Amino acid sequence: MGLILIGALVFVVVRTLSARAANRPLGQPETYAGLSGTSYDAGTTSARYPDPEGKGSGVRWLPALGREDAPVTVIEFTDFNCGHCQDYELQELSGILQDYVATGKVRYVAHYFALYPQSQPLTLAAMCAAEQGRYFEFSHAYFTALSAGFDNIDLVAQRLKDLDQQRFKECRRVNPYFNALNDALNNARTFGVQGTPSFFVNGKLVVGSPGLRRAIEDALTAATEGAPAP
Repeated sequence: MGLILIGALVFVVVRTLSARAANRPLGQPETYAGLSGTSYDAGTTSARYPDPEGKGSGVRWLPALGREDAPVTVIEFTDFNCGHCQDYELQELSGILQDYVATGKVRYVAHYFALYPQSQPLTLAAMCAAEQGRYFEFSHAYFTALSAGFDNIDLVAQRLKDLDQQRFKECRRVNPYFNALNDALNNARTFGVQGTPSFFVNGKLVVGSPGLRRAIEDALTAATEGAPAP
C-alpha cells in the first residue's frame, strides 16, 4: 500500500512539473502586427539579455521580425524619450514592416538603447516584454499611450493582451537585465550611433528616418546585383 502511495505521489509531482514546463514561453518568437521573427545575434557578451526562444546565454540577443535569410537587415536604435522616435513609430514603422518585412525583403531588428537616464526604466520594461516575444508590441503601446498623454508602464503593459502580466511584473521587480543597459549602449556606440532614431542598413549608418526607405532600396539593389551598397 505504501509503495502504491509513493508511486502515485511521484506521478503527480512529475505530471505537475511537466505541466509547468509546458507553460513556459521558451521557443516563443517575437510577434507583432501579424509578423514574427527569431532573435538576432549581435555578438557575445557577459550581460544577460532577453532570450525568449531559449537559445542560450552569453549572446546579445535582440528582438527581430522577418526572415533570417532576408537580403537586407535593418537595425533600429530608438530611445523611449525621443520625440522623433515616437513620430517614426506611430507614422512610419508600420509601412516599413508591411512593405519590406512582410514581403521577405528585410529582417528588422530592434537594438536596446537607453540614451538618457530617465529612459532606463522604460528600456528595462521593454526587455521584460521582449522575454515574452512582445518587444515591438510594448514599444508601439508605449508610444501610443505617450501620444495620448500618459506613460504609466503598468497601464501600458495591460494593453498587451498576450503578455503574462504576473511574469512581466516579476521581471520588473527582479530586474535581471540591468547590466545589459550599459552593454547595449556601449555596443551602439561602436556602431557610431550618437542620436535617435538611427538605423544600420546592411552595415550603413542612416541617421533619422527620412533616408531609411532610400537606404533599404539601395541595399536591395546592391544585394540583387551582388555588389556593396553605395
